[in-house]
Amino acid sequence: MPRGRLIGNNSVLGSLIYRYRLQDNDFGLFKTPLYVGASIERAAIWNGAGLSFDDIPFYNAGSVFAGMDTIIGPVLLAYGLTEKGYDSVYLSLGTQF
Repeated sequence: MPRGRLIGNNSVLGSLIYRYRLQDNDFGLFKTPLYVGASIERAAIWNGAGLSFDDIPFYNAGSVFAGMDTIIGPVLLAYGLTEKGYDSVYLSLGTQF
């Protein structure tokens, strides 16, 4: 979702992520595994002190990704899509996945 689209004092997030080790690449000096995977997420952001799930709008999203461990750290390329039609492409260098 675009920055600032969801604003609130409270949030809840649930996600289910599947990662599969597809193969090991051998580059001579080093070997690196290649991963593929997918995720589904459900989240909500709201104002107020109470937690009544009937009044809170939930948002669903999902993503697919591919990544590998490299000598500079993990490299991850991902595509995500929300139920509202917002989508993003991510390239992450050096963070855990």
